[in-house]
Amino acid sequence: MGILKVSAMMACHLALVLSAISVTPFVMHAAAQSDSGDTVSQANDDNAVAQFESFGSFRAYMMTAEDAAGTYYSVGAKLTFTMESDGTLELAQGDDEPTITAQTDESTDFECMEHGGGYNQRTAWFPYTAIFVRGGALERVRSAEGGVRKLRALSKEEDGSAKYLGEFPRPVEYSFVPCVGKHRVDPGLRLDSYLDGKDRLLLRMANGKQMNLRLPQPFVPFLLARYRSGAMIPVPVRIVVASIDLLDRRVVLQLQSTVAMSPPVRKLELRAVMKDTEPADDETAARFRERTRAVIDDLARCGRPVDQAIEPCADPTRKPVLRIFLPGGKSPTND
Repeated sequence: MGILKVSAMMACHLALVLSAISVTPFVMHAAAQSDSGDTVSQANDDNAVAQFESFGSFRAYMMTAEDAAGTYYSVGAKLTFTMESDGTLELAQGDDEPTITAQTDESTDFECMEHGGGYNQRTAWFPYTAIFVRGGALERVRSAEGGVRKLRALSKEEDGSAKYLGEFPRPVEYSFVPCVGKHRVDPGLRLDSYLDGKDRLLLRMANGKQMNLRLPQPFVPFLLARYRSGAMIPVPVRIVVASIDLLDRRVVLQLQSTVAMSPPVRKLELRAVMKDTEPADDETAARFRERTRAVIDDLARCGRPVDQAIEPCADPTRKPVLRIFLPGGKSPTND
């Protein structure tokens, strides 16, 4: 398991980003990759760090961090998509962008590397999505309901990062490193909240042609938080950085979710409802459709974190949609 400690310089920069909030050094944990169920055992120790497992095509890691929100887990991940000439996106097969690791030199965090901008991945929480484009420009983001999302232009900072400096800023504005893979690009744009998996992006390519992008549907990444109390709670995973390469025809999403370390969590599982998600080995097609719909409905009820980290739905006392776990949403009865 990799461990990363933040230097005083990085902790200072993070503190500035978080408006002078004290930030303790955090630890990075590599994800176990799995295509099956819960296979790792752990002692019943309330002070133990939660296990972390990633299912599917994610490049993922987990950090522990502390700021005004408290002490929490920050799960980071990436998904890479290839782009057809008509804007159709498909999950990349074997050419996905890596993440930082515990061995990544933090002195390069403000450079654009093969893993993109290290600083973006080392930041434990973002309250909105930044979008960076190579070989063109983003013109519009439209929601599934047809509304146009507000775009705010980021400005270049002396350290190579970019943040919003325009009218009506938030009390705290977060910085990003404007990278599309190893390529540094214009400072980019941010939304006022998170890019939704159903949103449509209108881009203009360098040759003047327009292109519409939309993620393959459905696209609903989530954490399954398994608490030591026995509660199993789905938690939303947010898109915090979208890098779009119109020259190399690929899109990389950086994803993030935050869960409080107390009440104690036994395990965090990174999962998703996506186009190619398949039923479990012993699951009927009807039950798979029911469970999938229940997960989507449950996560749609969750509010978004606005002023500080920790997802509101990451609460072991909340009641998720029972159809996620039980056919028909009904507890079994004894005859």
